[in-house]
Amino acid sequence: EEEENEMIKTVDKVLKRRRYESNHWDKVITGYREMERSISWFSEPSQQVLNKIIKIASQFAVAPLLEDIHVLDYSPEGILGAHVDSIKFSGSIVAGLSLLSPCVLRFRHNTNPNFGYIDALLPRRSMYLFKDELRRDWTHEMLNENEKEDSTSSPYQLFRGEKILRERRVAVIVRDTKY
Repeated sequence: EEEENEMIKTVDKVLKRRRYESNHWDKVITGYREMERSISWFSEPSQQVLNKIIKIASQFAVAPLLEDIHVLDYSPEGILGAHVDSIKFSGSIVAGLSLLSPCVLRFRHNTNPNFGYIDALLPRRSMYLFKDELRRDWTHEMLNENEKEDSTSSPYQLFRGEKILRERRVAVIVRDTKY
């Protein structure tokens, strides 16, 4: 919790001055704010956390990691639609840290609908890594029920019949370079 608080305090120096955007260049994200910064920009305690992610991601990367850390901040109503990440900007892996709120990601094969889908729960403060076929051949999206109990409650996602409360979510992401 202490590491999460420090990371959020650090990224909020930039993110809190920005409004949530409604339309990303690739048309798959709404209700988001984002930034990219070199690891040296982050506070020392946050650098220690990032170095752990970088160490793990490096074990799976086939190319050097990008120097900048990508941070995506989703509002509770933020949407990440189904997509395959563009390979114009990175290589074979995406590794991230999911902060402030749990998230349900849905994966679907992008050419064979007979495969159905796979839902994955990313608990708060968890690390995730997409690699190779999962990155290239499957779309991923944040489940987007946006259901509410009443006008004052936060939206939620369903995972195996359980309601997963959707609050602000921050993803801190490391990628490798194109190879």
